[in-house]
Amino acid sequence: VGGMARYDQDSYYRMSQDTHHVPGNPWFICTLWLAQWRIARAKTIEELRQALPVLDWVSQHALPSGVLAEQVHPETNAPLSVSPLTWSHATVVSVVTAYTQKLAAIKMGHKELCMTGFADPAAQWVTPRSVLPLPRIESLAAMEATPASKPAPSKSTTA
Repeated sequence: VGGMARYDQDSYYRMSQDTHHVPGNPWFICTLWLAQWRIARAKTIEELRQALPVLDWVSQHALPSGVLAEQVHPETNAPLSVSPLTWSHATVVSVVTAYTQKLAAIKMGHKELCMTGFADPAAQWVTPRSVLPLPRIESLAAMEATPASKPAPSKSTTA
């Protein structure tokens, strides 16, 4: 089936009665939380890569237009419930931003950010990548091969 259900025995829009194999329908949001957890725990690029299969699953289950529903049918992979769901899209943006921030922190040796799992979203060296339409995993993996560099300090204008 793939993806993550909200909780075991979730009956909201339940499509399968096989609760042993399908605890509930996969939700994009819950599945992306797994990626967020893997990103937060990552201290190395190899550990960070553990989030990519989750993002790949999300990408593969989006509609051809890039639209994400609330849930995925566990047997047909068809979108279920609300579609598009802004919350699903916002969670993709959040996860990809966290991924790029963590990747930059690891590359630049910011161990304090790698240990906590959080990067300062206001930090000048963080440049979230455009994520619309939904990024392909190859794009995120290609970022790993690009050396990180800090941007030049901004020029201050004072009157």
